[in-house]
Amino acid sequence: MRIWRIAGATPVILQAAGKPLLDINFSRSQEQIVTTEQQGKIRLWQPDGQQQLEFGEEQTYISSAFSPDDQTIATAANNSVNIWSRNGSLIRSLEGHTARVFDISFSGDSDLIATASADKTVKIWRKNGDLVRTISAHDNDVLAVAWSPDGKTLASGSSDRTVKLWNLNGELLRTITGHRDRVMSVAWSVDGHIASASQDNTIKLWSFDGSLAHTLTGHTDIVNSVDFSPDGQIIVSASEDSTVKLWNLNGSLIATLRGHKLGINSVSFSPDGKAIASAGNDGIAILWSLDLENLTARGCEWVYNYLQNNSTGKKKQHLCE
Repeated sequence: MRIWRIAGATPVILQAAGKPLLDINFSRSQEQIVTTEQQGKIRLWQPDGQQQLEFGEEQTYISSAFSPDDQTIATAANNSVNIWSRNGSLIRSLEGHTARVFDISFSGDSDLIATASADKTVKIWRKNGDLVRTISAHDNDVLAVAWSPDGKTLASGSSDRTVKLWNLNGELLRTITGHRDRVMSVAWSVDGHIASASQDNTIKLWSFDGSLAHTLTGHTDIVNSVDFSPDGQIIVSASEDSTVKLWNLNGSLIATLRGHKLGINSVSFSPDGKAIASAGNDGIAILWSLDLENLTARGCEWVYNYLQNNSTGKKKQHLCE
């Protein structure tokens, strides 16, 4: 794994297992970043790119999440969700899904955890591990789940091409249709808009009432991940086309960030909105600074200089050419 820290004079290069990275997230304090990987470990990093800790059995961890109070980390592997302390000690396992768990989301107060599974259900758990309810949510794999900022509504996305909104009692509020292929990721803005990323190569922006605000087109392959900036003004997306894209709320493209060689599985904003982190199948994580006016130029200048002067990176020079 490499983290290219675009916020400094030179990139910070970090080498780890080199396995495909499946998820990446910031802690609320921004003191840590968690990554999960295919047939590998869970890793905690400092923002300067130094690895703090690796833990967990070697297996495929599809999803991860810090609790909003930063006290615990949840990871999904196979049919289970594990809750860990920040020192890597296993606190408990959430057992109940009968097929692979694809996504995890903490409510804003850290009290509830939602999980999405290939068993077509969403489960809601208390942080002590008690199962609150099981929602028979979709007609196919549930790939994504996210709590609204006020913690009163849950959004789920599925291989059945729909986004669904649920209340805390597990009652369906509405079904949102419009994607032509499976929904890979869902995210909420601070003001209650919803973004969905799809295998149809698009991102769609929805109002809470289910009406379509905009369709964001520009990726040339599956869009695996989407997130809003903390102020809700910018959308970031990551795709199998190996790019990260930044968009404004009217659907206009702000910037395309190139640095990955293969598909990107996960992207997330830092809590202060000044950075984004992306993780991909090339085993690379990149921490990008969000100086939007000269982000791409500065990033490519530093990365290109590194590649020019590092024999192991010469094959990657085309990324900024």
